[in-house]
Formats: sequence, structure tokens, C-alpha cells
Amino acid sequence: MTFIEMGIEPDDRFERQARQQAAERGWKFEKLVGDMTLVQQLVNGPWDDERFSSSPGGHVASSFDEKIIKVERN
Repeated sequence: MTFIEMGIEPDDRFERQARQQAAERGWKFEKLVGDMTLVQQLVNGPWDDERFSSSPGGHVASSFDEKIIKVERN
């Protein structure tokens, strides 16, 4: 299980919960430091075509590569 620390957590309760759930399932736990840039751009823009799907007439689908998802046009 990966916990992504975004710097907006009020305390460590979410990390503790993630650690506990990983332990209960026998999963490896890792903690990464995140970045709010993508979330801020999602809310405020700019919405470049490389990182956002802003074109009408398509739908999101799995890409099965390093990009994870893609937009397919109808």
C-alpha cells in the first residue's frame, strides 16, 4: 500500500490507518511525498492536452502502458 503525503493532512491519522490496513493484509507499506500541482491545475487550469482531457466527444479508457489511461474518440 502506498500512502501519498500531500502536506495538507491535519495529523498522522491517515498514515497510521494506511499502515494498519497494509499490516492486516500482509502488504508492503511505502510512503511517498506528493505534489499538489496537478490538483491545483485541475481546478484552476491551464489544461494542456498532454495532462488533461479537455476535448469533447471522447471517453477515458485504459492504455496498458506507462500513461495508465487515454482518451478514445468516438
